[in-house]
Amino acid sequence: MSFSAASGELRGAREIEPTRAIILPSFLNDDPRSMTREQLLKLRKNPDEFDEVEKVRLRLIDAIEEAVAWKEVNKQLAAGKTQRLVELGVGRYSYELDATSLVNGILSAGEQPVKVIQYDEGEPVRRFEAPTAELTREIGSAANAISFNLKMRGSTVYQIPDGGVLNVRREQVFGPLEIPGLEEQGFIDLDSSELNEMVMEIDAPSEELQRATRRLKDRIIELDNEIESRLQTRYAISVTAILLVMLGMTLAIYLKHSLPLFIYLWAFLPALIDLLVISSGAQLMRDGQVYFGCFVMWIGNVILLAGVCLLTRMISRH
Repeated sequence: MSFSAASGELRGAREIEPTRAIILPSFLNDDPRSMTREQLLKLRKNPDEFDEVEKVRLRLIDAIEEAVAWKEVNKQLAAGKTQRLVELGVGRYSYELDATSLVNGILSAGEQPVKVIQYDEGEPVRRFEAPTAELTREIGSAANAISFNLKMRGSTVYQIPDGGVLNVRREQVFGPLEIPGLEEQGFIDLDSSELNEMVMEIDAPSEELQRATRRLKDRIIELDNEIESRLQTRYAISVTAILLVMLGMTLAIYLKHSLPLFIYLWAFLPALIDLLVISSGAQLMRDGQVYFGCFVMWIGNVILLAGVCLLTRMISRH
Protein backbone atom coordinates (compact mmCIF):
# COMPACT_ATOMS: atom_id res chain seq x y z
CA MET A 1 0.00 0.00 0.00
CA SER A 2 1.13 3.57 -0.68
CA PHE A 3 -0.34 7.04 -0.19
CA SER A 4 0.04 9.79 -2.79
CA ALA A 5 0.06 13.18 -1.06
CA ALA A 6 -0.31 15.01 -4.39
CA SER A 7 -3.59 13.32 -5.35
CA GLY A 8 -4.74 12.25 -1.89
CA GLU A 9 -5.17 8.65 -3.09
CA LEU A 10 -4.37 5.43 -1.31
CA ARG A 11 -3.07 2.89 -3.77
CA GLY A 12 -2.06 -0.72 -3.52
CA ALA A 13 -1.82 -4.04 -5.28
CA ARG A 14 -3.69 -7.21 -4.53
CA GLU A 15 -1.89 -10.15 -3.04
CA ILE A 16 -0.88 -12.66 -5.68
CA GLU A 17 0.15 -16.29 -5.40
CA PRO A 18 2.44 -18.04 -7.88
CA THR A 19 0.53 -20.56 -10.00
CA ARG A 20 3.67 -22.56 -10.74
CA ALA A 21 6.59 -23.84 -8.75
CA ILE A 22 9.82 -21.88 -9.07
CA ILE A 23 12.40 -24.16 -10.68
CA LEU A 24 15.86 -23.95 -9.13
CA PRO A 25 18.65 -25.83 -10.93
CA SER A 26 20.51 -28.49 -8.95
CA PHE A 27 23.60 -30.34 -10.13
CA LEU A 28 22.75 -33.40 -8.06
CA ASN A 29 19.14 -33.63 -9.27
CA ASP A 30 19.19 -32.14 -12.78
CA ASP A 31 22.44 -33.42 -14.29
CA PRO A 32 22.38 -36.94 -15.79
CA ARG A 33 26.10 -37.31 -15.02
CA SER A 34 25.35 -37.40 -11.29
CA MET A 35 22.30 -39.68 -11.49
CA THR A 36 22.21 -43.35 -10.66
CA ARG A 37 21.06 -45.97 -13.16
CA GLU A 38 17.69 -46.20 -11.44
CA GLN A 39 17.23 -42.43 -11.63
CA LEU A 40 18.16 -42.36 -15.32
CA LEU A 41 15.69 -45.11 -16.19
CA LYS A 42 12.98 -43.32 -14.22
CA LEU A 43 13.80 -40.05 -15.97
CA ARG A 44 13.50 -41.75 -19.36
CA LYS A 45 9.93 -42.77 -18.50
CA ASN A 46 9.08 -39.34 -17.04
CA PRO A 47 11.11 -36.71 -18.94
CA ASP A 48 8.95 -33.89 -17.53
CA GLU A 49 10.78 -34.31 -14.22
CA PHE A 50 13.97 -33.03 -15.86
CA ASP A 51 14.55 -29.32 -15.26
CA GLU A 52 15.37 -28.39 -18.87
CA VAL A 53 12.37 -30.28 -20.24
CA GLU A 54 10.07 -28.69 -17.66
CA LYS A 55 11.18 -25.19 -18.68
CA VAL A 56 10.39 -25.90 -22.34
CA ARG A 57 7.08 -27.51 -21.35
CA LEU A 58 6.05 -24.37 -19.47
CA ARG A 59 6.86 -22.26 -22.54
CA LEU A 60 4.63 -24.53 -24.60
CA ILE A 61 1.83 -24.13 -22.05
CA ASP A 62 2.18 -20.34 -22.34
CA ALA A 63 1.90 -20.64 -26.13
CA ILE A 64 -1.19 -22.88 -25.88
CA GLU A 65 -2.87 -20.54 -23.39
CA GLU A 66 -2.11 -17.66 -25.74
CA ALA A 67 -3.66 -19.53 -28.69
CA VAL A 68 -6.79 -20.35 -26.66
CA ALA A 69 -7.14 -16.72 -25.58
CA TRP A 70 -6.71 -15.50 -29.17
CA LYS A 71 -9.45 -17.89 -30.29
CA GLU A 72 -11.88 -16.59 -27.66
CA VAL A 73 -11.12 -12.93 -28.41
CA ASN A 74 -11.37 -13.50 -32.17
CA LYS A 75 -14.77 -15.17 -31.69
CA GLN A 76 -15.92 -12.11 -29.74
CA LEU A 77 -14.64 -9.66 -32.36
CA ALA A 78 -15.98 -11.67 -35.30
CA ALA A 79 -19.45 -11.45 -33.75
CA GLY A 80 -19.24 -7.67 -34.02
CA LYS A 81 -18.67 -7.14 -30.29
CA THR A 82 -15.93 -5.22 -28.52
CA GLN A 83 -13.47 -6.92 -26.19
CA ARG A 84 -12.81 -5.59 -22.70
CA LEU A 85 -9.34 -5.72 -21.12
CA VAL A 86 -8.80 -4.88 -17.46
CA GLU A 87 -5.58 -3.70 -15.87
CA LEU A 88 -4.18 -6.42 -13.64
CA GLY A 89 -4.36 -5.88 -9.89
CA VAL A 90 -6.21 -2.85 -8.53
CA GLY A 91 -5.34 -0.69 -11.54
CA ARG A 92 -7.73 2.11 -12.36
CA TYR A 93 -7.63 1.67 -16.14
CA SER A 94 -9.50 -0.67 -18.44
CA TYR A 95 -9.49 -0.88 -22.24
CA GLU A 96 -12.04 -1.66 -24.93
CA LEU A 97 -10.86 -3.16 -28.22
CA ASP A 98 -12.70 -2.24 -31.40
CA ALA A 99 -11.45 -4.52 -34.20
CA THR A 100 -12.78 -7.20 -36.52
CA SER A 101 -10.30 -10.03 -36.02
CA LEU A 102 -7.38 -11.33 -33.98
CA VAL A 103 -5.10 -13.69 -35.91
CA ASN A 104 -1.90 -14.96 -34.26
CA GLY A 105 -1.91 -12.02 -31.88
CA ILE A 106 -2.42 -9.32 -34.55
CA LEU A 107 -5.54 -7.18 -34.21
CA SER A 108 -7.01 -5.87 -37.43
CA ALA A 109 -10.07 -3.87 -38.44
CA GLY A 110 -9.82 -4.31 -42.20
CA GLU A 111 -9.26 -0.98 -43.93
CA GLN A 112 -10.20 0.91 -40.76
CA PRO A 113 -7.77 1.59 -37.90
CA VAL A 114 -7.88 -0.49 -34.74
CA LYS A 115 -9.45 1.54 -31.96
CA VAL A 116 -8.71 1.20 -28.26
CA ILE A 117 -10.70 3.25 -25.76
CA GLN A 118 -9.10 3.80 -22.36
CA TYR A 119 -11.36 4.00 -19.32
CA ASP A 120 -10.39 5.63 -16.03
CA GLU A 121 -12.49 4.07 -13.26
CA GLY A 122 -15.28 3.41 -15.75
CA GLU A 123 -15.17 6.76 -17.55
CA PRO A 124 -13.76 6.96 -21.13
CA VAL A 125 -10.80 9.35 -21.23
CA ARG A 126 -8.73 8.59 -24.36
CA ARG A 127 -9.03 6.84 -27.70
CA PHE A 128 -6.05 5.29 -29.45
CA GLU A 129 -6.12 4.55 -33.16
CA ALA A 130 -3.46 2.59 -35.05
CA PRO A 131 -3.28 0.58 -38.32
CA THR A 132 -2.81 -2.63 -36.32
CA ALA A 133 -2.23 -3.70 -32.74
CA GLU A 134 -0.63 -6.72 -31.13
CA LEU A 135 -1.88 -8.75 -28.17
CA THR A 136 0.78 -10.97 -26.61
CA ARG A 137 0.84 -13.29 -23.62
CA GLU A 138 2.93 -11.97 -20.77
CA ILE A 139 5.39 -14.75 -20.02
CA GLY A 140 6.20 -15.56 -16.42
CA SER A 141 3.31 -13.70 -14.82
CA ALA A 142 3.03 -14.55 -11.13
CA ALA A 143 -0.61 -13.59 -10.93
CA ASN A 144 -3.45 -16.07 -10.80
CA ALA A 145 -4.99 -14.73 -14.02
CA ILE A 146 -3.57 -15.07 -17.52
CA SER A 147 -2.15 -11.67 -18.40
CA PHE A 148 -1.41 -9.97 -21.71
CA ASN A 149 0.30 -6.92 -23.14
CA LEU A 150 -1.35 -4.73 -25.77
CA LYS A 151 1.10 -3.03 -28.12
CA MET A 152 0.20 -0.34 -30.66
CA ARG A 153 2.62 1.24 -33.14
CA GLY A 154 2.11 4.61 -34.79
CA SER A 155 -0.98 5.31 -32.73
CA THR A 156 -2.86 8.60 -32.64
CA VAL A 157 -4.20 9.63 -29.23
CA TYR A 158 -7.52 11.48 -29.01
CA GLN A 159 -8.96 13.17 -25.95
CA ILE A 160 -12.48 12.14 -24.92
CA PRO A 161 -15.06 13.65 -25.05
CA ASP A 162 -13.88 16.68 -27.10
CA GLY A 163 -12.06 14.51 -29.66
CA GLY A 164 -8.96 16.67 -29.83
CA VAL A 165 -5.66 15.08 -30.85
CA LEU A 166 -3.27 14.87 -27.91
CA ASN A 167 -0.24 13.43 -29.70
CA VAL A 168 1.05 10.70 -31.98
CA ARG A 169 3.05 7.94 -30.33
CA ARG A 170 5.55 5.74 -32.09
CA GLU A 171 4.83 2.84 -29.76
CA GLN A 172 2.32 2.41 -26.97
CA VAL A 173 2.26 -0.59 -24.63
CA PHE A 174 -0.54 -1.36 -22.16
CA GLY A 175 -0.19 -4.07 -19.58
CA PRO A 176 -0.29 -6.34 -17.83
CA LEU A 177 -3.95 -6.81 -18.73
CA GLU A 178 -6.40 -9.61 -18.13
CA ILE A 179 -9.43 -10.72 -20.13
CA PRO A 180 -12.49 -10.93 -17.86
CA GLY A 181 -13.90 -14.44 -17.75
CA LEU A 182 -10.77 -16.10 -19.13
CA GLU A 183 -9.56 -18.58 -16.55
CA GLU A 184 -6.69 -21.04 -16.30
CA GLN A 185 -7.41 -24.11 -18.45
CA GLY A 186 -5.53 -26.63 -16.32
CA PHE A 187 -2.83 -27.19 -18.95
CA ILE A 188 -0.21 -27.21 -16.19
CA ASP A 189 -1.40 -30.69 -15.15
CA LEU A 190 -0.87 -32.19 -18.63
CA ASP A 191 2.35 -34.02 -19.49
CA SER A 192 4.39 -33.42 -22.64
CA SER A 193 2.68 -36.09 -24.75
CA GLU A 194 -0.78 -34.74 -23.88
CA LEU A 195 0.32 -31.19 -24.73
CA ASN A 196 1.61 -32.36 -28.13
CA GLU A 197 -1.73 -34.04 -28.84
CA MET A 198 -3.53 -30.83 -27.90
CA VAL A 199 -1.40 -28.77 -30.28
CA MET A 200 -2.29 -31.15 -33.12
CA GLU A 201 -5.97 -30.41 -32.51
CA ILE A 202 -5.50 -26.63 -32.79
CA ASP A 203 -6.50 -25.21 -36.17
CA ALA A 204 -3.77 -23.16 -37.90
CA PRO A 205 -1.32 -22.98 -34.97
CA SER A 206 0.93 -19.93 -34.88
CA GLU A 207 4.64 -20.09 -35.65
CA GLU A 208 5.45 -19.51 -32.00
CA LEU A 209 3.26 -22.44 -30.98
CA GLN A 210 4.89 -24.67 -33.59
CA ARG A 211 8.37 -23.61 -32.46
CA ALA A 212 7.50 -24.32 -28.82
CA THR A 213 6.21 -27.77 -29.79
CA ARG A 214 9.35 -28.58 -31.79
CA ARG A 215 11.59 -27.38 -28.96
CA LEU A 216 9.83 -29.67 -26.49
CA LYS A 217 10.08 -32.69 -28.80
CA ASP A 218 13.75 -31.96 -29.55
CA ARG A 219 14.60 -31.52 -25.86
CA ILE A 220 12.99 -34.85 -24.94
CA ILE A 221 14.90 -36.60 -27.76
CA GLU A 222 18.14 -34.96 -26.61
CA LEU A 223 17.47 -36.10 -23.04
CA ASP A 224 16.76 -39.65 -24.20
CA ASN A 225 19.99 -39.69 -26.22
CA GLU A 226 21.96 -38.39 -23.26
CA ILE A 227 20.47 -40.97 -20.90
CA GLU A 228 21.31 -43.79 -23.34
CA SER A 229 24.79 -42.35 -23.74
CA ARG A 230 25.40 -42.21 -19.97
CA LEU A 231 24.12 -45.75 -19.43
CA GLN A 232 26.15 -47.27 -22.27
CA THR A 233 29.26 -45.37 -21.14
CA ARG A 234 28.98 -46.83 -17.63
CA TYR A 235 28.43 -50.33 -19.00
CA ALA A 236 31.37 -50.03 -21.41
CA ILE A 237 33.77 -48.67 -18.76
CA SER A 238 32.77 -51.47 -16.37
CA VAL A 239 33.58 -54.06 -19.03
CA THR A 240 36.83 -52.24 -19.81
CA ALA A 241 37.93 -52.55 -16.16
CA ILE A 242 37.42 -56.33 -16.28
CA LEU A 243 39.14 -56.69 -19.65
CA LEU A 244 42.08 -54.58 -18.44
CA VAL A 245 42.69 -57.00 -15.56
CA MET A 246 42.40 -60.00 -17.88
CA LEU A 247 44.74 -58.39 -20.41
CA GLY A 248 47.28 -57.65 -17.70
CA MET A 249 47.20 -61.24 -16.42
CA THR A 250 47.57 -62.80 -19.86
CA LEU A 251 50.38 -60.41 -20.80
CA ALA A 252 52.18 -61.13 -17.53
CA ILE A 253 52.06 -64.87 -18.28
CA TYR A 254 52.94 -64.54 -21.94
CA LEU A 255 55.79 -62.05 -21.30
CA LYS A 256 57.00 -63.66 -18.09
CA HIS A 257 60.63 -62.86 -18.86
CA SER A 258 59.99 -59.16 -19.57
CA LEU A 259 60.23 -56.24 -17.16
CA PRO A 260 57.02 -55.43 -15.20
CA LEU A 261 57.07 -51.86 -16.54
CA PHE A 262 57.13 -53.17 -20.12
CA ILE A 263 54.12 -55.40 -19.41
CA TYR A 264 52.29 -52.50 -17.73
CA LEU A 265 52.92 -50.32 -20.80
CA TRP A 266 51.47 -52.90 -23.18
CA ALA A 267 48.39 -53.29 -20.96
CA PHE A 268 47.92 -49.57 -20.30
CA LEU A 269 48.06 -48.24 -23.88
CA PRO A 270 45.15 -50.37 -25.23
CA ALA A 271 43.05 -49.42 -22.20
CA LEU A 272 43.79 -45.72 -22.75
CA ILE A 273 42.83 -45.95 -26.42
CA ASP A 274 39.68 -47.84 -25.45
CA LEU A 275 38.66 -45.04 -23.05
CA LEU A 276 39.14 -42.46 -25.81
CA VAL A 277 36.99 -44.56 -28.15
CA ILE A 278 34.28 -44.85 -25.47
CA SER A 279 34.30 -41.07 -24.98
CA SER A 280 34.00 -40.52 -28.74
CA GLY A 281 31.09 -42.93 -28.98
CA ALA A 282 29.32 -41.24 -26.07
CA GLN A 283 29.60 -37.86 -27.78
CA LEU A 284 28.23 -39.29 -31.02
CA MET A 285 25.25 -40.71 -29.14
CA ARG A 286 24.52 -37.36 -27.49
CA ASP A 287 24.69 -35.72 -30.92
CA GLY A 288 21.91 -37.98 -32.15
CA GLN A 289 23.93 -40.75 -33.87
CA VAL A 290 22.79 -43.33 -31.33
CA TYR A 291 23.47 -46.59 -33.21
CA PHE A 292 26.75 -45.53 -34.77
CA GLY A 293 27.91 -44.02 -31.47
CA CYS A 294 27.07 -47.25 -29.64
CA PHE A 295 29.06 -49.22 -32.23
CA VAL A 296 32.09 -46.93 -31.80
CA MET A 297 31.78 -47.10 -28.01
CA TRP A 298 31.90 -50.91 -27.86
CA ILE A 299 34.35 -51.59 -30.68
CA GLY A 300 37.29 -50.93 -28.33
CA ASN A 301 36.11 -53.54 -25.84
CA VAL A 302 35.56 -56.01 -28.65
CA ILE A 303 39.17 -55.53 -29.77
CA LEU A 304 40.42 -55.88 -26.17
CA LEU A 305 38.43 -59.09 -25.75
CA ALA A 306 39.83 -60.42 -29.01
CA GLY A 307 43.35 -59.61 -27.77
CA VAL A 308 42.74 -61.42 -24.49
CA CYS A 309 41.38 -64.47 -26.33
CA LEU A 310 44.35 -64.46 -28.70
CA LEU A 311 46.86 -64.27 -25.84
CA THR A 312 45.02 -67.01 -23.94
CA ARG A 313 45.20 -69.27 -27.01
CA MET A 314 48.91 -68.54 -27.48
CA ILE A 315 49.57 -69.31 -23.80
CA SER A 316 47.63 -72.57 -23.93
CA ARG A 317 49.78 -73.78 -26.84
CA HIS A 318 52.91 -73.41 -24.74
